[in-house]
Amino acid sequence: MFSKIIYEKEGGIAKITVNRPEVLNAMDAQTANEVLSALKDAELDENVRVVVLTGAGDAFGTGADLKEASLARDADPLDIRLHIQRVFNEIVLQIFKMEKPVIAAVNGIAAGASMNIALVCDLVIASDQARFSEIFAHIGFIPDAGGTFLLPRLVGVHKAKELSFTARFVTAEEAEKLGLVNMVVPRDQLDDAVKKVANEIMKFPGKAIGAAKKAINMALTSTLEDALNLEATTQALCSVSREAMERIRSFLEKRSESKEK
Repeated sequence: MFSKIIYEKEGGIAKITVNRPEVLNAMDAQTANEVLSALKDAELDENVRVVVLTGAGDAFGTGADLKEASLARDADPLDIRLHIQRVFNEIVLQIFKMEKPVIAAVNGIAAGASMNIALVCDLVIASDQARFSEIFAHIGFIPDAGGTFLLPRLVGVHKAKELSFTARFVTAEEAEKLGLVNMVVPRDQLDDAVKKVANEIMKFPGKAIGAAKKAINMALTSTLEDALNLEATTQALCSVSREAMERIRSFLEKRSESKEK
């Protein structure tokens, strides 16, 4: 089914690996279509609770495959726009909107659009060998794949401009300090660390986790009043779910037993 990615499911975790190590997992249209298809499959699969996105070999990804026709020649600006929308924007929106947590396991270089695909994920766990760059300035472009939206919200406006204007590489250690990643682990421990976090998430009701993700993401572009209203509505919906009712009942029973002792 897939020729440019590896798609695996095990124990509630769906793992999507971009498998083009010979080009540092640069993404062409076919690769993007396969990633998008796997993301949609994971979203619809009730057995999948957490999605992991990573790259094969020594890179998470280096953004667009510049050898692809629409970028390799003097393309019409409209073609460039359509290429970006087709290759990257759908992936970014799918990750952002799907009500399942997506973890970016950044094993190595994450540059250009691939960096921003990592940033739109809900959690970013990085190898100590990872490096990040908004590399676009080198080819006279601006950050895309959500970079202008995500980066200032994560690191602040001034730092976002610095990283965009200089296109410099950020080490995993600096990325953690800046808030670009949740944690940094030794390269040979990356898979285990990601599984540990995924298993921690899966201890809790999937609907509640998905609802929390949706509410937080919507709050990025809403007012405080809108966020409060959405929280109240979402809590009402969560309260009638079977998982929530069982957990509340269990909590109250434990508290009652504790008082009796």
